[in-house]
Amino acid sequence: MEQCECKTAGGGSLGRVQWDPARDILSTDNGKEPRKMLRKRAIQIGVKGRISELYVSSILSIEDVTSLAHKVGNVHSTMTSHKSHTNPMVELLQHLPNETAYTPKCSASTLKQLGLAPGKTADDVFGLGRGKSANKN
Repeated sequence: MEQCECKTAGGGSLGRVQWDPARDILSTDNGKEPRKMLRKRAIQIGVKGRISELYVSSILSIEDVTSLAHKVGNVHSTMTSHKSHTNPMVELLQHLPNETAYTPKCSASTLKQLGLAPGKTADDVFGLGRGKSANKN
């Protein structure tokens, strides 16, 4: 992570961090995909070269979740944005992976630069999607 950059497009460093809206898997806006949560962001980390080799050599396990993804997609295709008393996604919750917060072991300045710690980049990330971001990398 020390060699990654926080950007929205273009080439360059050995790693790229970008922020997208998090998704609420239990609800839908359009009956096709999980609702975007504009007040929460999800991180995407892309790596290449020696950084990708480091991550590949550190993999503990790989699990094929294709069938689960198809089930989630099928449920969302039948959901509507209207509130109902039963939510078909609830049945799938027990099959979804447990997500936990991950903070990479980086210097405080790197965490700030990537928006993973309070600072200008984190403020810019928080403003994304609401017309408030000053960071136009």
